[in-house]
Amino acid sequence: MILKIIRWILGYVSFSVEHQNAKIFLNLISRNKLKIWDINRVNNLMISKVLSSEFESILHLSRVNNIKINLIGKKGLSFFCFKHKNRKGILIGLFLLFISFKILSSHIWKIKISGDGEINYSQIMDASHENGIFIGARKKNIDSKVVNQKIMSSVHDISWISVNIQGCTANILVKNREKEPEFDDDTPCDIKSSCDARIVRMETFSGTPLVKNGDAVLEGQVLVSSLVVDSDGNENNVHASANVWGEVCEEFEDYEDLCQDITIRTGNVKNILKFKDFTLNFWNVCDYSFESERYDNNINLFGFSIPTGFSTEKRFETKEVSIYLTEEEAISKIRSRVNKRIEERNLEVINKKEEKITKNNRIYLNSKIKYLKNISTYGKK
Repeated sequence: MILKIIRWILGYVSFSVEHQNAKIFLNLISRNKLKIWDINRVNNLMISKVLSSEFESILHLSRVNNIKINLIGKKGLSFFCFKHKNRKGILIGLFLLFISFKILSSHIWKIKISGDGEINYSQIMDASHENGIFIGARKKNIDSKVVNQKIMSSVHDISWISVNIQGCTANILVKNREKEPEFDDDTPCDIKSSCDARIVRMETFSGTPLVKNGDAVLEGQVLVSSLVVDSDGNENNVHASANVWGEVCEEFEDYEDLCQDITIRTGNVKNILKFKDFTLNFWNVCDYSFESERYDNNINLFGFSIPTGFSTEKRFETKEVSIYLTEEEAISKIRSRVNKRIEERNLEVINKKEEKITKNNRIYLNSKIKYLKNISTYGKK
């Protein structure tokens, strides 16, 4: 692709040679170190291309050796400019447009911040601006590794950050720092239960255990006391520390209608072209319900990304239809949602029981889950 652009800028000529003279012609070209390309045979002619600067040498060789050369066409920037020499405004405009695209594509025109948890966008944006990432900044002046370190040192709420430049967009991915414990190691406090449970396992590091394996405890009940009595009978308050695992019971209730109205696509599609603040409809305006999908298109000119905001939106016509589920299909859908909730919470399930009820053309499923959980939490003394 780059070679084609260079040849177009320099200008090249297409020509033909009679086939019976082709072998002699190619030997002359090789001997004089001239470069031709796209050699093809069409009927009794050999067709090829050469740079316009070397075409005069080929003509001289052909006259000396009585070889007939036929000119087919001329292409390139120099020929284009000569053809439109009386339209200087067009040439100047194209040149300025190319320079504008090249300059604009070397700058940042969009900043995207993403990550997990609650993100302080204004704080990260300010820190990025102070370290050279802002709308209009030159991309070559941005050192991602240095910027990462500087933002990390100035924003203390994040534990990791990555800055990636893609086209004219700066993608900033952050990860929040985990919150510190509510109490430090020197503050006397108890270990309490975070929910109702039955004790399964305990690991006590400091403090006095008040419960044992198999005990049922309530939410807020003290599991490990900060009060410690030494061998001399002296009482001291310490910072209790322990891991207490309990068997927790929880119910997941959900339902599914056996008769449902769903939305399906009819197959009719409408394309909409969007360019910045302008919208061009290829077909008639939509007067029906639809679902849309958007595709962003990056425009590149000679390897440079142009910040244009050009996108294509596909609108799919939809309609409402009624479907009927069997009991097995309805229960399968409910189980899928329940399992997804269990996976999202990363529960270590011990046992699960289900109770099904059918009422008014609807399936109710009550799932009773038993799972292991670290129920220990700090409590003020």
